Amino acid sequence: MGVYPERLLVTHDGYRAGMAGRTSGAGRDGRADAEHEIDRLFELPPEDFVKARDEAAKRLRAAGNAEAAAAIRRVRRPTVAAWAIDQLARRDPDAVRELIALGERLRSAQRRAISGVGADDLRELGAQRRRLVEQLAQEADDVLREAGRPASASVHQAITSTLEAATVSPEDAAALEQGRLERDLTPQSGFDAVGPFTVVETPRPATRTRATRAKDAGPSARDRRHTEDARTRVRESSQQAQRRRREQEHATEAFRAAEQEAADAATRVDELERALREARTTLDTARQRSREARRALEDARRAGARAEQELEAARVALEGVDPE
Repeated sequence: MGVYPERLLVTHDGYRAGMAGRTSGAGRDGRADAEHEIDRLFELPPEDFVKARDEAAKRLRAAGNAEAAAAIRRVRRPTVAAWAIDQLARRDPDAVRELIALGERLRSAQRRAISGVGADDLRELGAQRRRLVEQLAQEADDVLREAGRPASASVHQAITSTLEAATVSPEDAAALEQGRLERDLTPQSGFDAVGPFTVVETPRPATRTRATRAKDAGPSARDRRHTEDARTRVRESSQQAQRRRREQEHATEAFRAAEQEAADAATRVDELERALREARTTLDTARQRSREARRALEDARRAGARAEQELEAARVALEGVDPE
């Protein structure tokens, strides 16, 4: 894993901020407990995640670590694609770190391209990223196949898009490196296209002869206008991509929250149905025992009645032979 000053729960800023500055032994123990539990959760198959998360939160709460328990409860079950990538981060951390470093270089190259320089560097880095993403996506497919759930075309696309987009946001990159991605990402949730990111270069002179004549004179006013227009378009596209990113992140978070609520509700329904089945079994057993006890009571009453009759007959017989 990478070196991040505030490594704890990078996908949960509220808890991280709440824990910042705490130096007590209990605080450190709580952070370690939460770290251990979260790492363990992201190693589990997605279908086991919710139950294990709730049990971990219950254990921490019972141990008096309410803050860590609340943080555990906020962790969301990863999608299938995110889960595969999380396992990939554990299996091939060097390749994941290489992808993250490449993302940092891409962001730097994009800033240079917006300033009108480095377009060739940006294209080359974008090509390198595509090759590395394809390699890692294949490895993630292997993870799913070995887990008995071969990747469909849509899951493979989600894996590829998430790997590309995780190079955009430092926070998502940190979650990727730690193997704690929760949701699918898309390239549009970053700068939309450092991959197919298009840089409009300064228009070239119409002919070699004109270029030779203008070499010493420098760019013409028309060329300067074209360059400035191109830079403006790139800046506007970048700003629009950022807006789209925020909108999509909000929509994705709302969807993930709703999806998690539905999963939690389904888990609760399963628990209640299981409890109902157990209660019905207990009731059936109690009813059977009640029926058996009633039959035993009726048998005892009949036996008692026969004993009373025999006693009465014995008394009568005794009175018949008694000389008194």
